[in-house]
Amino acid sequence: MNDQAKNSQSGFTLVEILLAITIFVLIIGSIYASLFAGVNALSAGQESMEIYQTARAGMNRILKDLRKALSPASFPYEEEEEMLDQLEANFYGGYMEEDDEDLQLVFKG
Repeated sequence: MNDQAKNSQSGFTLVEILLAITIFVLIIGSIYASLFAGVNALSAGQESMEIYQTARAGMNRILKDLRKALSPASFPYEEEEEMLDQLEANFYGGYMEEDDEDLQLVFKG
């Protein structure tokens, strides 16, 4: 009876415990890998968002400066035609020179 009592004891064998630990480690490892990948994707997304926001802010600044530069209030000209002539001269790399008769476009260099 003594032998039969020893064999009927309930419990886990060493192989079963090692198998359970291995499965547990695999599950925890996959959860950690998923979380780590999510954190990396989040930080990469934040970095690209910062780059786009900086670029958008720069483009808005350039657009604002261009609107200011091209507004009629920013030109010291009395007539719109004179302002347009000067804009055209600046576009072609010259400046307007006034004669007694009329305005002439003079190129730099």
